[in-house]
Amino acid sequence: MEREIALEGCVNFRDVGGYRADGGHVRWRRLFRSDALHELTPADDVLDRLRAALVTS
Repeated sequence: MEREIALEGCVNFRDVGGYRADGGHVRWRRLFRSDALHELTPADDVLDRLRAALVTS
């Protein structure tokens, strides 16, 4: 499963799935983290990229 989702304006946008939490694991494509969301550009099309990531998982 691909963890990082490449975006133009935002660095380090990634899926937190697979990491250990409370004796289990975080489910893939349920929790994302990032920095500087205010740096997103129109070219990033975040909703379309997330939808595509969710469909392929």
